[in-house]
Amino acid sequence: MRTHQAKVAVLALALFLAFGATALAQSGLQKSEVAVDIPSLQGSITVDGALSESVWSNALRIAIPEILYTSVDPSDLSGDALIFWNASGLYVAFEVTDDDLQLAGERADLWAYDSASVWLDNLWIQVGLDQDGNSRARLDYLEGFPPFEADYDVAVVRSDNGYVVELFVPARVLEAALGSNWSAGAQYAFAVGLSDRDEGDRSSASPRYFPNWFGWNNVESMATATLK
Repeated sequence: MRTHQAKVAVLALALFLAFGATALAQSGLQKSEVAVDIPSLQGSITVDGALSESVWSNALRIAIPEILYTSVDPSDLSGDALIFWNASGLYVAFEVTDDDLQLAGERADLWAYDSASVWLDNLWIQVGLDQDGNSRARLDYLEGFPPFEADYDVAVVRSDNGYVVELFVPARVLEAALGSNWSAGAQYAFAVGLSDRDEGDRSSASPRYFPNWFGWNNVESMATATLK
């Protein structure tokens, strides 16, 4: 009897530890630190969604992974983010595969439709197309402030199997939003992600993030990016 009870107790403890570890991982508390270097590059850029300039070939490229405990068909949603900076500001591009584009009716709804996002500390930048085919961007503070108007250049172009984003945000906008100098050595909490809304869905899902344990708008679960 005691042997049976001991076996049951050991099994219960093992299950508790297993589920506990899973819960920690899902909450983002159990993770290794991830750091990326964003290169400083010079080169003339025309923000047209073509990514034809050679400077993009030297940008940091991130294949955006599935979030933990999900399985996403790459033909349904997948993509890469390309990023570099210089004294002028931040340059970001996305090459996205999405087999069913559902587009926003208004700029305020970008997050709820097919779109891409980049986060730097408390700044959330969303980019996508609206239903009229216009390129849209939206800048939000995560805490304490409403969305704000800012200067930027954005082009979002549909491709055969998804869309391409090209975005430039001036240094003066970033310095005002982030409260720090836009210069080499600056570090920011950092994440990129893709939103996916298929026909019939009431809102988008977000199955792909870098880092892949990122919790929606949770600065503590982001990677660390350094301007090199």
